[in-house]
Amino acid sequence: MLHYKKSLLNNKNIEKEVLDRIFREKRITPENFYRTGFEYIPFSKDRVFALESLLSSVIPLDKKLIIVNSGEDSIIPVEICLKHDIGYRITDIQNTNLPEDILSAPSAFSHIFVTLSEKSLNSDDFIKIKDLARVNGLDIIIDYTGDISDLSGFSLSYFDFITGSIQHDHTSFIAARRNKLVQTEGNARSFSKDLHGFWQQTLRNRKREIEPLFL
Repeated sequence: MLHYKKSLLNNKNIEKEVLDRIFREKRITPENFYRTGFEYIPFSKDRVFALESLLSSVIPLDKKLIIVNSGEDSIIPVEICLKHDIGYRITDIQNTNLPEDILSAPSAFSHIFVTLSEKSLNSDDFIKIKDLARVNGLDIIIDYTGDISDLSGFSLSYFDFITGSIQHDHTSFIAARRNKLVQTEGNARSFSKDLHGFWQQTLRNRKREIEPLFL
């Protein structure tokens, strides 16, 4: 059985509160969030469940994940990679480039994973990582461990996927760039953690009339 909480998705008051705290834009609502170019997927499980669903679904079978070393916070993504047979490389970002062994085989890697807290959200190190990812054609995955209120003003252009927790980790969410989410179809390593399948469930109650993206 899929661990998907339809009641959370249907409770517009909760979902609107979350989006308000992240974006603080009155025009963004649960009904039109798709107009940002992203999709919002809530779960009734903790952030680790959301993160496992994300990593086990987005990394192609023939690609590896770069995990930016963040000490103890790197343990969970490594455990998920080992559980689902996902190739990975832990690295420190030194100077202004990726390690030579990664640069020598860039096509072997598809995503770069970063754990962020309130303190590191707008740090020079993260800006450096963001720029390196774009230059090297890597999608950015953020595991956000802080209060979602602090994401206010955080540009959507900074990431492709982000996980976070709601209500003190009792529930969680994934926000994902739609064109990247589409590519996860059939890629899940676990039926019970199929990110594309979860996303499709959120679309069932969406109105048929699709409006253009926000400018």
